[in-house]
Formats: sequence, structure tokens, C-alpha cells
Amino acid sequence: MDDTMEQMVEDYFEMESFGVKLAPQVAVSDDARAQRILEDTTLKVVRHYQTGLLWKDDYAVLPRSYEMAHRRLINVEKKLKRNGQLVLKHDRIIKEYVSNGYARKLQQDEVAVTSDRLWYLPHFVENPNKPGKVRLVFDAAAKVGGTSLNSALDKGPQHYKPLPAVLFHFREGAVGFCGDIKDPPSADPTRGSVFPTIPLERWQRRSRPGCVRDERNDGAACSPSATHYVKTVNALKFRDSDPREVKAIIDHHYVDDYVDSFATESEAISVSTRVKEIHAEAGFELCQFSSSSPIVEADVKRDLGQKIQWDEPLPEEIGKASSAWCGEMNAVGQFRSPCHYFGHGAVRTIELHVFDASQSAFAAVAYWRVMCEDDNVLVSFVCAKTKCAPMRTISIPRLELQAAVLGTRLMNTVKEEHSVDISETVLWMDSKSADDATRSQNKANRSPESRWLSGPAFLRQTESGWPAPEEELVRITAWVLRFARWCRKQRSELEEYGLTARECEAAENLLVRQAQLESFPDEMRSAECGKNVVSTREIRGLAPYMDEHGVLRVYGMPHCACPTVHMKHHATIALIRTRFWFTKMRRVLKEVISSCNECKLQRTRPMPPIMGPLPEDRLEAGGWPFKYTGLDYFGPLLVTVFRHREKRWVALFTCLTTRAIHLELAHILSRRV
Repeated sequence: MDDTMEQMVEDYFEMESFGVKLAPQVAVSDDARAQRILEDTTLKVVRHYQTGLLWKDDYAVLPRSYEMAHRRLINVEKKLKRNGQLVLKHDRIIKEYVSNGYARKLQQDEVAVTSDRLWYLPHFVENPNKPGKVRLVFDAAAKVGGTSLNSALDKGPQHYKPLPAVLFHFREGAVGFCGDIKDPPSADPTRGSVFPTIPLERWQRRSRPGCVRDERNDGAACSPSATHYVKTVNALKFRDSDPREVKAIIDHHYVDDYVDSFATESEAISVSTRVKEIHAEAGFELCQFSSSSPIVEADVKRDLGQKIQWDEPLPEEIGKASSAWCGEMNAVGQFRSPCHYFGHGAVRTIELHVFDASQSAFAAVAYWRVMCEDDNVLVSFVCAKTKCAPMRTISIPRLELQAAVLGTRLMNTVKEEHSVDISETVLWMDSKSADDATRSQNKANRSPESRWLSGPAFLRQTESGWPAPEEELVRITAWVLRFARWCRKQRSELEEYGLTARECEAAENLLVRQAQLESFPDEMRSAECGKNVVSTREIRGLAPYMDEHGVLRVYGMPHCACPTVHMKHHATIALIRTRFWFTKMRRVLKEVISSCNECKLQRTRPMPPIMGPLPEDRLEAGGWPFKYTGLDYFGPLLVTVFRHREKRWVALFTCLTTRAIHLELAHILSRRV
């Protein structure tokens, strides 16, 4: 039971790590040894290949297993006697194994042979909950005294493509193809397995006689690795004449399943037909199939410690207790996502956009942004990866960095496992667009139109409509600077939560300084050495100097800001120069203004200036605007009153309400000030 649990956990983490694990390490010694065994023992005999078992030790000693296998055989026979139909199907399968050469009856002298590697392999009958389908499973994990056949065998190098990588390619083409490597046509068409067609070396068959009733390389830990190796060796013989078909066998097979996609139906028929012929050279039979696999319930049955099989319904008391969970799982079963990435239009360019986010979890999600020939923009969900934050408290900067690492690794996987031509890759760090993966939601939107599947709305706009990256860049730089300070044991109580204004200012100064180093390297070097700033013609008249932050400043810079909307370029220049001085800014602004539709409209049809937001001190809750107004008095001015002239003070109103102006003006003019 412990071994089973360990294998379940190992398989879970292997599946979870796809796409975000580190770069592959150097092959371990066990894999190198297994590879040598495959290379030394694999050869073609007539229409089949034979290979050797991947022993962990050349001098492995196995315990006596006859009693265990005999006891298991008796239990199988008792089960068969209770089901007459099952007996007939079992006997038919065994006879087919014999007729196809997979199994034979041993002679008396062969039964009498003794060996340290003599192993009796039991089997059991399995019904995978499909009408009329029965499988014989050969249990190489059966133990005697804590030792099994699998424990003495190495899994071998796992060179086959991961299933997600195969599915990535399946979504690239408009025409999909699925196939399965089955037994030769004389075998039962309801069963499918690639393993029976790879006999073992004759001297190694002694390890599996008696109750096994066959000599197949099936059920052993090394079966997938040996199968993949034989399949690859056979395919590589055709790499010069059939490169596309060989690529399909090596890259688009998952063990014995073939999943591929093509641009046209004719290409699909041509390639799949040739793949079938190449497989036939190794004794494999490729059959096209079409099936839908519903999402099954999670294994809560084992968690509750009850002996409930996969194909049995949950007991009533458990069903009631987990009704909400079952309802969610039923909703997941209805989940649908477009299979083909790129729709039906002609594709012009393809961009990859990767978003990350972090909160109580950190996540990354990838989308294709496809520009079609008709200028239509299509956004397609590629894949996502979400990880829960550790139970122990972890700092926000570390979560941000974890999300960035996750997004980078996911980006590399998507680029490596797809064959599309990517024109540009954009990573959105610390973004709000991936929050759906990190925020708890009672009822998630699983429709194809949801933001999670259709991507952020701004991706369907032109690049000018995308969020400005400056603020994100400043924040990311501030987090990195904080991380560097913390590594030097420089911490502050103010840094326990979010970023402080001082940290953001320091990050902005660093970015400005970097930009100045690229544009004015000589001036910066002179200032750093304590010399006068050597000024080029562009900035000589600005009297530049370096401040305490190492940033070039300009003397006489105004310190007040004036808001601008779609005004003339001189007003915009005045606003920008409150903080920055750009060279040749007037010419750049004229080019920007000339391309602004709002400014064009302003020139052709003059409109009153756009009014800014009302000051807070002019408003009150439930009140009306400009209930309180301010007046600026100036004067005195000589004004004519009837027939004589006298001095009057005049008020300049800051409000723009016509009625208020009339009332206040009448009040001021009615008395001397």
C-alpha cells in the first residue's frame, strides 16, 4: 500500500511539473545503463522486434514465486466460474495469444528448469466499464516477501513526449487525427495494446513462465520505455524518405496513441496512411478511432477508505455529504474549449502573451494573439499553470518572483512544444489579467466567452490600446531593489506590506539613470568623477547637473503642474518639463498631435476647453456644484457710474456657473468696496 501511495504521489507531481520544471538534467546512471541494454538486445526477428528486460542488476536474484502465482490463479478461476460470459471471453483471449504466438505451453523439461530469475507472473481479469470489453492484466507488481518483478526492473529512459505536448500540436492544425496501435488484425478488435508485439529475448523468458500463460513484454515497469525505443528504432529507418511521417511517430505519439493535426484533409490521409505502413514494418497495427473521454470523478472513494471501484456509484451518504462538490464536477464535465487555435481565417502573424499573478496562489497563463489577413484579431487560450502558496507565510516579493519564474518556464515550454512561427513574445508581469487563477471564486465562468478562455479584452485592440507598462516596470524594479536590500539584511518595518512611495521613487530614479547612461554616457561619466558635466550641443544650454540620486537635472525647471487634455504642443511641453527634459521634444509632439484624431477635430471645429474635475473643497455630499465659490479681487479700476467716474474693485470668479456669475456681479456692483 505504501508503494502504491508513493507511486500515486510521484505520478501527481510529474504531471503537475509539466511545463514548469527545470531544464532536463544529465541522464542518471540507471537511465544510461537501461539505454545500453536496449541498444545491445534489440533486434528484428521476421516481422517483430525483440528486446531485453531492463534489469537493475546483472546478477539479480528473485525469490520463489510459484505459490503466490498459483494462489492468484485459483482466485481468478473462482471469479470466472461466477460469470459464464467472462469465462468465454477469457478463454478466447488466451487462445488468441497462443495463435498469434504471444503465448505457448511449456514442455516438461522447461517447467523443471530452475533459475535465480525464475518468476511466475500472475494475471487478473479487468472490465474497464465498457460493454463487451475485457482485458487481461499481467501483474508484474505482485510481491513475494517484499520483492516483485518490477522492483528488480528499471523503468528505463522516458524519451516519449509528454501528453500535454502532444495535445499542443493537436490544436495547431485544422484537421485532427487520432489513432491507436493495436494487436494484429487476427486479435480481438475490442482490445488495444502495443506491448504484445514486442517479444522478450528467449533466455529472459524464463523469468516469466507458468501461471503467466504468455511471453509478452506487458505489465513490466520497463514496458513503456522498451516500446518507445522499438517504435523509434523502426521509424528512424525511414527518416530520409518519410521525414514528416517519422516526426509524427517520434513527436506525436504518446506511448501507443497517435494524435496529430494537419492543415488539410488530404495531408491527414496521406501522412496517417504512411505512418500505418511504417508501423506494420515493426508488427504494429495502427487503427484510426474516434472517442470522447468524459472527465471522471476524483478518487474520493479511496480517501474515505471504502472499497468502491471506479465504475461504481458513490454511496448515498457520501453523495449527500459531497453534493456541492459533485455538482461542481458535473459542471467541469460540461467544460468546452475550442480545439483549433487559429480559426478559419488566413493567419498573418502570431504573438505569444504570457501573464502572471500572485496572491494566495501564484499562476501563469498563455494566449496566442493571432492577426489574420483580414485584420481580424483572434485570441486563443493555450495553457495555464496554478500553484498554491506554501502554508508557511511567504513574503509578497517572493510570491511575485515565483510567479515570474512560473511564467518564464511556461513561456519556454509553449515555444518549444509548438511548431508555429511566433513573431513576438510579450510577458506581462505583476498583471491583473491572470487574477482569475489566484482569487477564490464560488462559481467560476467556464464558458468559451469568459475572460479566462478568451483572454483580456485589450489584446483584441491595437497595441496603442494596451495598458502602459511604465507603472508595472517601476513596481517590478522596486520589488527587485527590496529583494537586494533584504539579501544584505537591510529591512524596514515599513516594508512589511506593500511598496512604499520612497521605494517607487528610488526605482524610478534608477530607470531614469539607466536611460540617461544610454543617451548621455560622456556627461554621466564626467559628473560621476566630480567634473563639470561635458554637455553636447543638445543639452549645453540647459546647464545640466547631477543630483544626489545620480540623475541629470536641469536648472530653472518649474515645479508646478498644469493639466493638459488635447491642447497645443507648448502646453504639453510645459507639463512634461515639470519632471523631465527630453531633447527634440517639440518635433516629436507635433508628430504625435498630427496623428491624434481628437486634436484634428479641435483644429477643424474649435470647441471650448475640456473642463477638469471639480475640486473636492467645492463639493459636499448631497450638495450642488459650486455651492461655495472663491473670488479673486483686483483693482481699483475707474468705472463710469451714471455721469461721473469712480474707483471700483472687481472680482474674478473661479466658478463657471452663469447664474452664480450674474448674482455675484450684481452684488459687487451694488456697493463700493
